[in-house]
Amino acid sequence: MADIKKGFIGSLLLVLKSLADKAIGMVSTLILARLLMPEDFGIVAVATLVTGFLDSFTSSGWRQYLIVKDEVKSSDLNTAWTINLLLKSPISLLLVIAAPFIGDYYDDARLMPILWLAAFNIQLASIWNPGTVLFTRDQIYLPRVKLTVTAKIIAAIITISCAYIYESYWALIIGQTVSIAIKVIGSYIIHPHRPKLQLVNYKDQLKFSGWLIPQSLLGYGKSQIDTMIVAARYGPEVLGGYHITKYLAMIASSHILGPLTQPLLRQLSSIKEDKYYFRIQSNVCVIVSMLLSTPIVIIMMNNHLELTLLFLGDQWGEYSPLLAIFAVSLFSNILGKQISRLLYIAQNTRRIFVYDLIHFAITLTALLMWDYDDIFELAVARTAVEFVLILCFIIVTVITVTGRENFHSLLIGIIPAVAAYIASFTAVFYFSVETEVLPTLMMNTTIAIICTLISIITLYYLWFYRYPEWRYLMNICNRFAQGIKNKLRPT
Repeated sequence: MADIKKGFIGSLLLVLKSLADKAIGMVSTLILARLLMPEDFGIVAVATLVTGFLDSFTSSGWRQYLIVKDEVKSSDLNTAWTINLLLKSPISLLLVIAAPFIGDYYDDARLMPILWLAAFNIQLASIWNPGTVLFTRDQIYLPRVKLTVTAKIIAAIITISCAYIYESYWALIIGQTVSIAIKVIGSYIIHPHRPKLQLVNYKDQLKFSGWLIPQSLLGYGKSQIDTMIVAARYGPEVLGGYHITKYLAMIASSHILGPLTQPLLRQLSSIKEDKYYFRIQSNVCVIVSMLLSTPIVIIMMNNHLELTLLFLGDQWGEYSPLLAIFAVSLFSNILGKQISRLLYIAQNTRRIFVYDLIHFAITLTALLMWDYDDIFELAVARTAVEFVLILCFIIVTVITVTGRENFHSLLIGIIPAVAAYIASFTAVFYFSVETEVLPTLMMNTTIAIICTLISIITLYYLWFYRYPEWRYLMNICNRFAQGIKNKLRPT
């Protein structure tokens, strides 16, 4: 149980790290949303699409490789660092050369300097100290959290100052550069490893990442294909509204739900030889992901207008229905990450590539074959296709990795999560209040959380205490509660 406690504490620390790591982007975006028009965000979104597309060619998965590897030597760290550097350098140079042509294509000269700075950021990030990955292997997250918080505090001050003084989207871009620079320098301060150019057993790493690079490219394509189509069909203003609303919807997934479950990759890897325990804990990962997502999805669907007005401002109100549509993607994203972890541990990255290829092809076909009247219909189609495909991915992966019998256990185990979703949605729909924006959000959030907890606890004591996944989950909760109680008890 020490590993469980350590993993739980690591999860909380990673939530803090992720919040700090993304705070600069979120704060800058929310401030700029009140200072700039959607068209300005559309220009930045175009630059982001181009940069992300090129950078996806360099995603070798070296961090995942080092995390799941049984033993990591200094030569492994150096090889990973060298491969990453060799991949990112030509991409950065290509982006510098292509920037003027991209600016001409979109008929906007503002793109060129943005892309040049983005190329510098890619190259700067490539020299990150790989030794910090050893902290993740040992579930020691505090040094990285301290580094991230420090970097983001400094970068936030610079970004917010630029936003108020110049009222320009450059505030966000400059803030990202400052943040990357501080974190790269800090990575060499918090860990003693000093990387050098070295290629030892590079074939093993390339074999692991062989499917990850095309998978990363396809993964980026399937996640951004709708944004690309919006950019081509509807212009910068609509693209800005679509992009920022989608970003707002994904905050919960990338800042909270993702970090909460990230340590499970290492923990699952450490118990992969115990088939029974591995199956139970992998099921628990899926169940917990659904339970954590449920109240957030409900609130976003029911209070999309209030959330949009609160975080973005009145000029973004017309795009608020997109927030309700994208809320469903939270389920797809978090469940997809959990299932991908199973394949990482099984070192079957080829299957992730095949899934992303199928996902990309079907999504592209669905979005291009029909002439949608507006971006809302396009968003519904994209979300529905994604949800159906991730369900198929889950079924195939769970059956092949953990067995058909375990898949049946998982189906039974998620019933409380589904019941919590139905109960919360019904309660919020019938008992929600409508006053001022903030009180409405607070009341409806409370209703959703209470209904979720009541549903889970009731079903557990009525029936699901019989199942090992739920006994395991309740045991973790009880031990965590007992640990807090012991710390608060006077000595």
